[in-house]
Amino acid sequence: MRFDGAVALRGVTFGHGEEPVLVDVDVVVGAGERVAVTGPNGAGKSTVAALLLGLHRPWSGVAEASGVPFDALDVTELRHGIGAVPQEPTLRPGTIAENISFGRPEATREDVLGAGELAGVDRFVAAQPAGYDTHLGEDGVGLSGGERQCVALARALVGRPPLLILDEPTNHLDAEASVRLVDMLDALEPAPAILLITHDPAVAAWADRVVALADGRVVGDVRSRP
Repeated sequence: MRFDGAVALRGVTFGHGEEPVLVDVDVVVGAGERVAVTGPNGAGKSTVAALLLGLHRPWSGVAEASGVPFDALDVTELRHGIGAVPQEPTLRPGTIAENISFGRPEATREDVLGAGELAGVDRFVAAQPAGYDTHLGEDGVGLSGGERQCVALARALVGRPPLLILDEPTNHLDAEASVRLVDMLDALEPAPAILLITHDPAVAAWADRVVALADGRVVGDVRSRP
């Protein structure tokens, strides 16, 4: 299967223990489409991302990639085509460059620097003692929350995957950095599919469609721009 970035949850119910977190949920992201998932804390937004990453199996319903059920795919290989940034990104001991290329052994130095420039790492790395070769402590000690977010975003971008899953990508960013993030995502070529888990109204309004969750159910799925 050639993965083009399209993913979907169709009629998915899933939970932890005996209680469902999601009930009969449909979330569809087309190739090259930008979809924001919004809703209050506990609505199941991050669970949608985890299911689309193949980290959980639905109790019922189907998760699909490019129209093919996950059960018929090598999910580990599928994840190689997804760039994901969790809400609280984890960095490893090692250099900034090594953190960006983690999981992408084929990434060249040029790939790493290009992803770093796109993600805004260039804005702070020059102040580091060895630039991209600066060693970080456990969980990115030495960087601010926003800087860790930029490194995690560069790691997601380095392989130019056809799908990006970004969980609260503006969580640690100020207003100016949030605008730069949206501008950068707009400029990506070729345009990947993007799933945004967000509380930020400006980021949600930028998406092509907004899927609203409440109490584990889809309560709205509207096109936010033509």
